[in-house]
Amino acid sequence: MKGGFSFCGTDIATLGIEYAPELEETYVYRPGDDNVHEQEFEGHNGGYFYGVSRKPKEFVLRCIFEETVIDKGFMTRLRALFRVGKSGQLVFKRRPWCYYYATVTEFNDREITNYLNGILTIKMKAYYPYARCDSLYNFRTDKYHENVMANSALYDTDGMAPPSNFTDVEQGFPFILGNPGTEPAPVSVIAAGYSGDGVVIKNHTTGQEMKLVAMPDTDMWSNKQVRVDGISGKTTLDTVEVQDNEEIVTESQVNFLYHGYGFLYLDPGYPATRNIYINYSPGHIIRSNRVLSENFVGQYLYADGGWHKITDQTRDYFVIQDEVTSQGSMRTTIMTMNELEIIPKTSMNLSKLSFQFKPTFA
Repeated sequence: MKGGFSFCGTDIATLGIEYAPELEETYVYRPGDDNVHEQEFEGHNGGYFYGVSRKPKEFVLRCIFEETVIDKGFMTRLRALFRVGKSGQLVFKRRPWCYYYATVTEFNDREITNYLNGILTIKMKAYYPYARCDSLYNFRTDKYHENVMANSALYDTDGMAPPSNFTDVEQGFPFILGNPGTEPAPVSVIAAGYSGDGVVIKNHTTGQEMKLVAMPDTDMWSNKQVRVDGISGKTTLDTVEVQDNEEIVTESQVNFLYHGYGFLYLDPGYPATRNIYINYSPGHIIRSNRVLSENFVGQYLYADGGWHKITDQTRDYFVIQDEVTSQGSMRTTIMTMNELEIIPKTSMNLSKLSFQFKPTFA
């Protein structure tokens, strides 16, 4: 990418313009404005706090062009790409690993200085006010690797991500999920099977919970699944077929019957502490090759092919909740994980339980 950003897959450099933001708009990655929801009453001390929400994120994208004749298709092509109302992925050159889904709200071409040079200002809004990433990890061959590591908690390798897909879930069990972004990530929950008198999925880290209900124990449901979307708030009943060893949704109908209440978000894992060299052997002790001055208790450490909760530490070793079963040494990462649990009211038999989410950024 050469022009500074791309929109709908088009690098603006290919159209002959270059991103040149005003000074106050240079840090385009700052969070959008927040709404604090509160209420005060006459004759009552203080007030009530109901929560915080994020307004749509606005972008003011000032661009320049030089030595380009404006009336030989140049301006026409620009207006075709930045048509007011057009929506698509907005990706910035310095953070190509994440994207905003943005909508053009204004195209201003009234700062043309002559028929060859000028300034254009495109305004956009991301009505979902966060950037997202399609991958949970970053390739080390990426030339932006150091930037990714400094501004995210993305895993070093694919295998570091905790499992998020489960089969044959017959009773409640605890598990962890990691959001390697910097903002809370909404989760889509996909479930198939029998929910009994109701199944609660609780995120103990955030205090949120959701409930699945009315999923019957019948052969007619052998190719059905329920999807509860954490972004749209929509619940659908999907028909699934296996094609070339892959599950394909062939039909999707809105159906809120199977959603009792609630949605799930994952707290961000950022900031992650990287490049800690450790030695481990079977047991609960993992030794560090550096003095541990920061408190890591309650966070998770990656070792022996999995994540382990740190329950105590000294200046030179960690105590973990479970045990490692082998011996080795490695460079590792420590980060916050979300602790979840499946809690059936009576009995259940879920053939499939999947949690889909994307790392989320300001």
